[in-house]
Amino acid sequence: MPTFNSEEFIGDALESLSMQSFQDFELLVCDGGSTDGTLERIFSVMGAKARIASSSDCCIPDGLNQGFHSAKGDVVCWLNSDDVLVTRTALEGVMKRYNETRFDVAIADSVVLNKKGEVVKTLIAFGPMRGLPQSAGNVFTGSLFFSRKAWGEFGGFSCKYTCAFEYELTDWLYSRFVVEKMNAVVGGFRIHEEGVSSKFKDQLRDELCALRSNERKIGQLEYQLLRYARHFKDKSVFEVIRNKFYDPSGSLHWRVMYGDLRKG
Repeated sequence: MPTFNSEEFIGDALESLSMQSFQDFELLVCDGGSTDGTLERIFSVMGAKARIASSSDCCIPDGLNQGFHSAKGDVVCWLNSDDVLVTRTALEGVMKRYNETRFDVAIADSVVLNKKGEVVKTLIAFGPMRGLPQSAGNVFTGSLFFSRKAWGEFGGFSCKYTCAFEYELTDWLYSRFVVEKMNAVVGGFRIHEEGVSSKFKDQLRDELCALRSNERKIGQLEYQLLRYARHFKDKSVFEVIRNKFYDPSGSLHWRVMYGDLRKG
């Protein structure tokens, strides 16, 4: 979990982890030098399950490199400190799939949350088609899981991309491994003005263009065709079409999805 002065939202992230039905995991904290109560909050909720993997780094991908390189589990992922897992059985479902298939890469659906933690929309994830890593989409890092072996082959983020680093990883993973799709909502991605994707939107766009400069460009029509073909293959095309007209999770607070009837 990358953190830096994350006290405003990290309580939700920690709550969603501490109440998971599957608890055989380690929480590696990659902190950029927080001066608020972030670290104290982490250890008060997670106790010995949390471990500081990085206390000084030059950027988020540098901290993640230190965290992933010290990970001990067979399956790794990262949850941003302002995001959540939206079901109690999220990690249980992931590990059940891993024990069945020994996947190298697995993705799941997610929801976009507003600052208050209410669902704005559901994102149905889809993997790459026809060997085009960039044709994949709707994959949020809290709903992306990969084997420690796959991370070892990747070797780590280059730190060349301080905003688009997750695409550096996903494009690489999608180009080398079969992507397993889990038809379940796992992660909640919070959009707010201080988030990387909002605060550094232009830099993210420029880095993404540079990262994919050598890849074959696909037009909007081809992208949409590839997307729906993949949804059809994943047996999720009904949910995609339904959500265009009615999203059953829309406006719910993430705790309601979680099964906790408190509104926040």
